[in-house]
Amino acid sequence: MTVNLPGGGAVNLGHCDIKAHYTQVRGFVGESKMRFSERTLAGMIASDFDRIANQYERLQATLSDRASARLVGFAGVSEGQTVLDIGTGTGSAAFAAARLVGPRGLVTGIDVSNGMLSVASRKAASQELSNLRFIMMDASLLEFGGCSFDVVISNLGIPTYRFHDAVSEAFRVLKTGGSFCFAEFTGLPPAWFSLSKVLSKFAVKRAPPELQRRRQARAQMAKEAAKFPLSSFSGVLKSVGFVHLQTSVYGITVPQPPSNLYLRYLITRERLEYDAMPKETKRQFREEMMRRLEDLRGGSSGKLERRVRFWLAQRPNPES
Repeated sequence: MTVNLPGGGAVNLGHCDIKAHYTQVRGFVGESKMRFSERTLAGMIASDFDRIANQYERLQATLSDRASARLVGFAGVSEGQTVLDIGTGTGSAAFAAARLVGPRGLVTGIDVSNGMLSVASRKAASQELSNLRFIMMDASLLEFGGCSFDVVISNLGIPTYRFHDAVSEAFRVLKTGGSFCFAEFTGLPPAWFSLSKVLSKFAVKRAPPELQRRRQARAQMAKEAAKFPLSSFSGVLKSVGFVHLQTSVYGITVPQPPSNLYLRYLITRERLEYDAMPKETKRQFREEMMRRLEDLRGGSSGKLERRVRFWLAQRPNPES
């Protein structure tokens, strides 16, 4: 889950090596004494993803599907199992799991974004899948009983600003001997760094109240997420009680999205920032961002390369 921070901070809330980003955004919005509730932060994340749900499906499907195929294979998802997909988004990992568990199994995808879940539900209906359901739910407050699932998975969907809570909940709802497998990018794509720099240059300094509130909330999320860098994930898994930990890194190469579509997607993600800009500033922002995207596209021969790290762990079986 990626969140852009004004003043040069673009962070993936699933990839948390972001202390530098936090320092940068803190200088931009100031050290606010305001603290937002976890419900408020979850609502803001949901609204961000509601806005981009349809564009996300069009632009990110190939990358998500490649990572999801690797994820369910690494997790060992098999016929007849019950599977929970945390932060399912438009359902990429859930669909991959549903194909493996078959008609005797059941896959449940959860997310805080109604927009993303709507896309996922439409896809499931069009494919007439009876072993797949989607529910709006917070990963850090799962509404399932203990020992409910054979496998818990997440493809880039763990809310790392509440990483410990989400991992603890995954442990709780897993059956003994069950597997927990999740994936996160090891870094941000060049386009996000370009967006950060361009936003730093053109973002308004005197933001309207709603935008200022959003900037402060994002700074809070970044600060919380910085407590859990990728290097800490294995330790957190062990502290919660998981055993037999394994990790793997996988490279994925997909076609770079057309620059004009990618720009539209980025603007939609940063709608509040963009709407606050004067008309001429918007034009300059679009032109510079387009130049950077075209340069990136040319320099990478139209290919986008990402590296994804996978973690696999097991809830111990007392009998073993």
